[in-house]
Amino acid sequence: MTQTPQLNEIKPDDDLSCIGGWFAGDIEGNRHLASYANPEEWRKLFSRSRRGWFFTNIATGQAVGFIDLEIEGETGYFSYYIAPGSRGSGHGTQALRVLIELALQLGLGELKGGVEPDNAASIAALKKAGFLLLDLDEDGMFPVLMRLAGDEDR
Repeated sequence: MTQTPQLNEIKPDDDLSCIGGWFAGDIEGNRHLASYANPEEWRKLFSRSRRGWFFTNIATGQAVGFIDLEIEGETGYFSYYIAPGSRGSGHGTQALRVLIELALQLGLGELKGGVEPDNAASIAALKKAGFLLLDLDEDGMFPVLMRLAGDEDR
């Protein structure tokens, strides 16, 4: 069984070179999440309302992917990425479950994202983690939704 990855918030002085290495030669990753291939550009977007986390394989201590989370009110908009060498290991599903826990700690009422219809691995991970895939939108993406437990008015 895959161990739950540990989330580590990306700090201003953290080395992000592993992200560029992950995207080098990753045709699928570049097709789905090309905007993250230059991690320094992503880091420039960080603010109080937008943050990033590495998730680390506890057994090896190595980062195996990242999560990007932008918060607007009680909604968290997320993207996530699994490093090519770590795909198929269950890390994506586990990281999404940890993201749900983090969102609850942050007081969010829902998580939203999107996934391309041909990204079968991500679709499987999202479903395993309990996310709902809605009907294709005008951009040809499946909107992804997770309503989080909490206040009765959510």
